[in-house]
Amino acid sequence: MNRIVQLFIGVILLLVLATIVRHFTAESDAASNHHHAHHSLQDEQLIAIGKGLSIAEPKAKATIPGTKVSAGYLSLVNQSDSDIVFVAARSDGATHTELHHMVMENSRMSMRQVESITVPAHGQFDLTPGGYHIMFMDIATPFVAGQTVVVELIDDAQNVYPVELPVLDMSNNHTHAH
Repeated sequence: MNRIVQLFIGVILLLVLATIVRHFTAESDAASNHHHAHHSLQDEQLIAIGKGLSIAEPKAKATIPGTKVSAGYLSLVNQSDSDIVFVAARSDGATHTELHHMVMENSRMSMRQVESITVPAHGQFDLTPGGYHIMFMDIATPFVAGQTVVVELIDDAQNVYPVELPVLDMSNNHTHAH
């Protein structure tokens, strides 16, 4: 009987993991999203968040009922003469907030925490579904469409950049704010 219970728990855990992975890859155009911009952002789309750093298209996924994870996406635009290296993220909305990357491993998508992301001088770095993103784990209160989640991005000099992410219902491939 104990073996049946273990098997049942194992199947449930696999189903939960599959649901979470599907949630984070549903909007992905391709498994090999490149992290640099494929489009140029207009100045009116940019939101300044610190000296020489702006963002565009910020958003966080509304949580799926029964889950305690979500992801945040945005474009980081560095107008300064130096690279900006982000080494951490934190948010009051989640117990754990990390910088992550989706990668293909053995024909399967896998999420990995990364030590840092570099926004090149006079360049751009995109956090996108299926690529690099901000991962929110152990969320206390569900992220609901229409709300805003505040996340702080921390660079290697310990500068803190607060970012407001509007929460969007990104199910059914609705990945862009309208």
